[in-house]
Amino acid sequence: MLKLLKSFSQFLFKRENFTFPAITNGKFYLNLFLFKALVFVFVVLIFRILLGFGGSDNAHLLGDKGILKIFLNFIILAPILEEIVFRYHTNMKFRSIVISFVGAIILFYDSVFGLVLIGGYLGILFTFKKSGFHVSQLFLVYTSSIMFGIAHIAFVG
Repeated sequence: MLKLLKSFSQFLFKRENFTFPAITNGKFYLNLFLFKALVFVFVVLIFRILLGFGGSDNAHLLGDKGILKIFLNFIILAPILEEIVFRYHTNMKFRSIVISFVGAIILFYDSVFGLVLIGGYLGILFTFKKSGFHVSQLFLVYTSSIMFGIAHIAFVG
């Protein structure tokens, strides 16, 4: 983890190429998933204790979605789709840009603002790639991060 932070700081401040440290064992990803699942369970328990969440009187807090459906959406599906939409295209390959666009359609199927924002951005990148215009990796990372933040702010507000 320390090696990852060091490499990332070099990318940000020295504008060197960012290389991920070799994380080849599945144990790291399993621990990361288990940590995220544990946080989800902790949040559900806090809601249940503090708000009486989950009782029949408070069923409106979940709407028509059950805990399992929320767990699958927020712990598994959303992070995978976010990585596809906001990170996968940064290698500037046609296939990656198209796959990111398809992920954006799936992720933002009910948000015109999100789909126009991300679709427009990916459309511009596709045009740049087609015309041979070089886009720096630093620009892609920062722009993708800004898009990620805007998308999350739009859903909160």
